[in-house]
Amino acid sequence: MKKRIIGVFLLAAVLLICGVVFYQSQKEEDGATLESREVLLDQAISQSKGTQWTIATETKLEDHIVSGAYSTDGKVTLAVFSPLGDGKYEFTASVNRDKDDIVTNTTAINGTRYNLIWFCGAQTEYAEATYIINGQLQPVKRFDTTNMDIICVKIDAATKEYSSHVAYYDSQGNRYE
Repeated sequence: MKKRIIGVFLLAAVLLICGVVFYQSQKEEDGATLESREVLLDQAISQSKGTQWTIATETKLEDHIVSGAYSTDGKVTLAVFSPLGDGKYEFTASVNRDKDDIVTNTTAINGTRYNLIWFCGAQTEYAEATYIINGQLQPVKRFDTTNMDIICVKIDAATKEYSSHVAYYDSQGNRYE
């Protein structure tokens, strides 16, 4: 009788362990937390473009999340996560560069275009962006970058074509392009 009770407990323990392992293997990251978005980056970005991503900064852009992240092998990314509802997000797109490069990307969110800019290579004070829109040079835009935030510039719907140049500056006046 004692052996039978021990056998039942052992069987229950084995089934419980198998259930936990199965649940963990089937669990999908939902993008609801910073940590789960890091896992989504690891899954979505090819290893040749970076591994073991750490999100350094995020910003909410309309109902999307834009993440600036760096990898253990010297890469950086600007990634966009789209809402799924119930606080969940899915990986939508990313642009990847070497750590010392300024990362820029244009993305459309809910029909509006944005120029995204981020630099993770050094601590800086400000950035200056110069735009040429529809062939016309625009006034220089200056952004505070002391917190290394992602810069998001809304592109006017009437803009047919544009180009940009961005330079970051640290407190000693060093320029990063």
